[in-house]
Amino acid sequence: MARKPTDLRSLQLRFHAFMEEMRLTPVQAAALCGMTTDYVTGLPQTLAKDLPEVVIHRMRMAGHLHAQLDMLFPDADEGFQWMNNKHGVFGGVTPLEYLMNAPFAEEAMFSLIEYLDNYLYRRW
Repeated sequence: MARKPTDLRSLQLRFHAFMEEMRLTPVQAAALCGMTTDYVTGLPQTLAKDLPEVVIHRMRMAGHLHAQLDMLFPDADEGFQWMNNKHGVFGGVTPLEYLMNAPFAEEAMFSLIEYLDNYLYRRW
């Protein structure tokens, strides 16, 4: 049986905070996590527990990105600026464009998470 988060509500709140701080449209947020816009715009809690495991996993990853950005940039606008400035590491595009245009969303999220982990914990 697939592992479900113990507190789906906190996961949803973290995902929505990431979505708001990155100023993603519901369509962009849905594409990032592989879900329909209905889930992003607010289905009742009873239906949210039926999310597929892959969507929950991607929401966790977006929550992890949000936590990393919170650690790096205490001000949400600084995190937004970093995600929307071009970096050579991401092929000359912004990290947000890198996430949105990647053919494999999970791999792009993993690589961004790893990049920020390495930066945060100085593993280079």
